[in-house]
Amino acid sequence: MINTKKSQQLVELNIPIHPDFRAVLDGIGHDHERLIITQYGEARSEKAFANWMIDAAKAAGLPPHRSPHWLRKAACRRLAEAGCSALEIMSITGHGNIKEIET
Repeated sequence: MINTKKSQQLVELNIPIHPDFRAVLDGIGHDHERLIITQYGEARSEKAFANWMIDAAKAAGLPPHRSPHWLRKAACRRLAEAGCSALEIMSITGHGNIKEIET
């Protein structure tokens, strides 16, 4: 289980980890609790993370106005295409409103 903040509320996510990704995670060479950290080993703030992702998207040549939100949206679409139910998708993405998922 992973806890994250969504709209100022703490949300528990249930994200299954693919065995290939588990092997990657197990091979990470730092002992920090967070996967994505600053050069000083600290967790990034939400705003700093969003800005970091926006800068990375620009550097990768993606169209303008990309943010981490589109990753979440893409994950929802891929989960739906893989046959997950709306409730399964909500448990993975942390959405609290089934209407958002059904859309």
